Amino acid sequence: EHGFIVIGSQYRGSSKNPHPDFDDEFGGADVEYILSLTRLIPSIDGADASRIGVLGASRGAMQSYIALRAGLKAKALVTIAGNTDLKAGLSFRPEMENVYKQRIPHYAAQGSEQLKERSALYWIDELEASMPILLLHGEEDKRVASFHSVNMADKLKALHRPHKLVLYRGDDHSLNQNRDAALQIVIEWFKQH
Repeated sequence: EHGFIVIGSQYRGSSKNPHPDFDDEFGGADVEYILSLTRLIPSIDGADASRIGVLGASRGAMQSYIALRAGLKAKALVTIAGNTDLKAGLSFRPEMENVYKQRIPHYAAQGSEQLKERSALYWIDELEASMPILLLHGEEDKRVASFHSVNMADKLKALHRPHKLVLYRGDDHSLNQNRDAALQIVIEWFKQH
């Protein structure tokens, strides 16, 4: 409807009957699934592999940053309720450590290192400097605190990187009160970039 082709995948190991050799690693080897999708683009009628925009929400935002760090080439990035500092996020939502223990390989012995590898705030300077980043976040998000996007915007500003931060007062993790407005901003961002 707006001139985009959208592709995506479930997270590895997220089905009801996951394959035992393909566990969810919460931003580990499962990021290869995102990278693999880009290899399909040339075979999609009307798709242009030189004009990729990446959209990730919540954990998907974290995985989008990681995929970009791993070599995914994109013209623009949009994050919604993106988790950018997993260790700091534990102070807001400590129960997430149970998820990390179950899904992140070597977490027991290398917890801090593993969280840092999944936290774009620490290595955002490794991404393409010219790639514009749109950060959307609800201020009443109970799953991923809005400080993740605020801190990332501050870091991007310090690095003189193109970005825009939009906070939705009183809104939640899924931007339920502003869904249509947020979608319009996303569409405009991708059309512009």
